[in-house]
Amino acid sequence: MHARLPPYVARIAASFISVLSLTNCGNRETVAAMQRDAEERDRQLDSLRKEVGALRQDAEGLRRMLSQKESEIQKRQVAVDSALAQLAVVQAELDARKKKDAEVEAASSGRPSYIKTVGCQKEGDGFIVFVELCDDGGKAIPAPGDVSVTIRECLRATHAPLGTKPYYKTSTTASSEAYRKVELGVGAFKRETTVFVVPRIAWKDIVDPTSGECYPTFYGYKTVEVWAIIELECEVTFKSKSGDILRLSKEVPWP
Repeated sequence: MHARLPPYVARIAASFISVLSLTNCGNRETVAAMQRDAEERDRQLDSLRKEVGALRQDAEGLRRMLSQKESEIQKRQVAVDSALAQLAVVQAELDARKKKDAEVEAASSGRPSYIKTVGCQKEGDGFIVFVELCDDGGKAIPAPGDVSVTIRECLRATHAPLGTKPYYKTSTTASSEAYRKVELGVGAFKRETTVFVVPRIAWKDIVDPTSGECYPTFYGYKTVEVWAIIELECEVTFKSKSGDILRLSKEVPWP
């Protein structure tokens, strides 16, 4: 048989048991609340992880776009550098051309006073005609103007033209840039000068207007009496921009 507890001890024990019961109940509620907090934090962490993942994807996409843009910028920079290099070359050519034009303009600023030389030189199945113009001081100048060439029959002894119709006639425009630097003369008379060259004239184009024979057929075989040999003469007429007209003749070479 168990001994009965005194009443005050029983009351103390009941109070203690009640306190323990309340404490255990409070702990369970606290643990449940903590669990709920932990789950909420886990959900928040999952949400944050998803946001971080999305941000990382966006950052990766931005890096790729940036890389592409940098590549495009490099390509465009290469194109710009190439264009600048080409522009520099063109600018250099323009500067050289301006300098040359200035030199030509300075050289051709004087007016030609006379035709110093008319030359006929064989070339292929014809010949070329070149003209040397000089100013009052005898200096060759590349003067712009109109050049005409007339080929007619004449007497070698007197250079008197025969007939009225020329065998050949042509004209062209001489620009200052078209003049060439050449050397004329031989020995002590050799000199450097500038001449304008008329395009080549073919012998087959030089035709007797009366008989229709071309130049190589009749040249050198017509005579008037014994001494008067008939030959062809090339007359060059130069008309300057100021309206001055200059003339000089030269015999045509034998083909």
